[in-house]
Amino acid sequence: MNEQIKNALGIALIGFLVVIAYSGMRFAGAIAEEAYPARTLPVHGEGKVVAIPDTARFSFSVITEGKEVARIQEQNTRAMNQAIDFLKTKGISEQDIRTTRYSIDPQYQYFRCPADGGLCPPPQIVGYVVTQSAQATLRDFELIGEALAGVVENGANSVSSISFTVEDQEALQQEARSLALIQAKEKADAIAQQAGLKLGKLVSVQDSFSPVQPMFREGFGGAQDIVAPSPQIEPGSQEISVTVTLVYEIR
Repeated sequence: MNEQIKNALGIALIGFLVVIAYSGMRFAGAIAEEAYPARTLPVHGEGKVVAIPDTARFSFSVITEGKEVARIQEQNTRAMNQAIDFLKTKGISEQDIRTTRYSIDPQYQYFRCPADGGLCPPPQIVGYVVTQSAQATLRDFELIGEALAGVVENGANSVSSISFTVEDQEALQQEARSLALIQAKEKADAIAQQAGLKLGKLVSVQDSFSPVQPMFREGFGGAQDIVAPSPQIEPGSQEISVTVTLVYEIR
């Protein structure tokens, strides 16, 4: 009797598992069919727009070394203020000049450890380095060379990281996206016509874009690198690309 009950329970359990597995397969199939209709046509389109940068940025620093912190702080601040004032005289607003770094770092003198294995003498502070950096944003490219040379002539002793970019990237993305959509639609029509298919409704749209990356020019290490006449800097051009994927039902 017990053996018959065990067999009946085993058969019932197997049947239950089969029903669960079948239901799961039907559910997964329904989801897959809903997400990816069996009769669809995916097409890709790419739009590219070439733009001329309209914004330039560069960094400049004042680096001052000495033994007395208060004195080199004063010297550093005076030099940086002079460089900033120069940029303002060229029409660059306060909103386009921002401080990016201010630091005071000790300079150490290190000593050799005794050869007999005694205690090593600790390092001693022998001076300090005050570093103050700022970034300037320029929209008048005719000022770039004069600004680079002028900040050095007026106190800065390091200029670097000049870059060019497009300020309104959203407008470029929209233009490139429109071109990509046109290309994808034309490609879908051509494929459908050549394959003897009829396009149905659009079921999916996806896009991705590569943003305009700032273009960097080689920086200037110090005052000796910038001499009259002012350096001529060319912004060049930049490209933004948008890729779209359209998925159509086909009949």
